[in-house]
Amino acid sequence: MSVQKAKVVIVGGGYSGIAIAQALDGKCDLLVIERNSHFYHNIAAPRAAVDPEVSKKVFIPYDRALKKGGKFLHANIKEITKQAIILENDEQITFDYLVIALGSQQSWKTTNDNQLEIFKSSQDAIKAAQKILIVGAGPTGTELAGEIATYYPEKKVTLVGPALIPGASFPDKLRERLRDKLVNELKVQVILNEKVNLDAESEGKYTTDKGTAIEADYVIKCTGSSRNTQTLTKNFGDVLDATGHLKVTDTFQVQDSPNIFAIGDICNIQQEKTSIAGGDHAAVASHNILQLINGKTKLKEYKPPASPMIVVALGQRNGAGSLKGTIIGGFLTKTFKSKDLLTGRFTKQLNQ
Repeated sequence: MSVQKAKVVIVGGGYSGIAIAQALDGKCDLLVIERNSHFYHNIAAPRAAVDPEVSKKVFIPYDRALKKGGKFLHANIKEITKQAIILENDEQITFDYLVIALGSQQSWKTTNDNQLEIFKSSQDAIKAAQKILIVGAGPTGTELAGEIATYYPEKKVTLVGPALIPGASFPDKLRERLRDKLVNELKVQVILNEKVNLDAESEGKYTTDKGTAIEADYVIKCTGSSRNTQTLTKNFGDVLDATGHLKVTDTFQVQDSPNIFAIGDICNIQQEKTSIAGGDHAAVASHNILQLINGKTKLKEYKPPASPMIVVALGQRNGAGSLKGTIIGGFLTKTFKSKDLLTGRFTKQLNQ
């Protein structure tokens, strides 16, 4: 099979999907199926939920992303089989190799169709509120607390969750640095190791499972995520684990399907799923696809880093991160991420 004739189809154009598409562009007959016309840069969502100017920049057109012959098809997928993609209009698209990069659905995210309206609603509600409760202290909830406290320092912001930036691979020193910045610099009330029953609200008053009382006139849930498996359950149910992840080998090949790869949030590689991890997945999977196209059997195996990189922004000039276990503070965080939450980087990556 020649490189020029091998047909590779990628479903999903998020962080990992666009990374592998650009890695394969010009090296095969490439088609990316992505229902939206614009890339949703959701790393910037916490700031877009607060700042109207930022919400205009988080949707980046795909039209210039592939410059070497790869194509986009903006369509809804009805079903994915092990031989073809079935579109909503029942058109079938076959492939030699398939990359499943469908990602996950955050509790605080929808689609391009109405996300701008949701941002506008959030901006208005945050502006009007005086006491804001954020439920979920993962990266999104933590960054959102930092954005609100920076943009509206007069408002009372409370962040509640079982843990701050959960994940065994992230160092405790990072959590300590972030909590210190939130509490002492941004005056955010941080309540950890507790849960809030939002259904038990009474006149803007909430109580945690440990009896802590919280007052809020606006609540934002930043808890959990679910994999986008709606198009997979019929034909890939036997290789979906209990949490909705596709079972893959260390080479990112879906179990029992050597010509089908899964990367990013949808795969069951054991690590904290971030856009950085998605890019790493794309690099390994694209190499392996090209090896197979060229008739070679030696494939790269992916090993998650013991100390993954993470940078948590707390407004435009603050935050903290971990680079291979080394904790960085506000200056380097601003340099790496906080200034524009990587909007400029991804705008450039998509050739806009």
